[in-house]
Amino acid sequence: MDSEFFRSHKASYPWYILRNDDGTFESTIGDEVSEEDKILIEHTSNCVSTHQGKHIMDFSDATYDAGTLRLEIHSGMPAYASSLMITIKDSEFFCRFRASYPAPVSNCKWNILSKKLIFRDKDIEKGRRIYAWLSVEFEEISTYQGKTTTMKHKIEGYIKPIVK
Repeated sequence: MDSEFFRSHKASYPWYILRNDDGTFESTIGDEVSEEDKILIEHTSNCVSTHQGKHIMDFSDATYDAGTLRLEIHSGMPAYASSLMITIKDSEFFCRFRASYPAPVSNCKWNILSKKLIFRDKDIEKGRRIYAWLSVEFEEISTYQGKTTTMKHKIEGYIKPIVK
């Protein structure tokens, strides 16, 4: 498995930080800009999500503890406040999706319909980068003012986080 994304390097400031043409920084949420806010964050995901409109999810995190690998794919704040969590233990592979909405939605739930995750290699250890491709399809079932709506969505693409 190979992807141009695995060899690329792109980074950006946190979603709420703007760097002005004169080199100064400002926070779009009104907070004072800290030194940490000025640090570029590497894009470790190149996944396309169709949830709330097609968009790229630029970030992924990986943690490994007691034989369990946990991945989180996220990005697009504030407009696309969603994430996909993946847990792998032995041969079991679980997915969970979550999202926030600015408008009222009640009884919103997400059901995973299909999932596939392929690693370039299976050497997972803290401090090492993992390379993988994933595809997860899910349905979103929500109820608002007594009307239930079901929509299908997909998250698919490559990830390259460093395991913590």
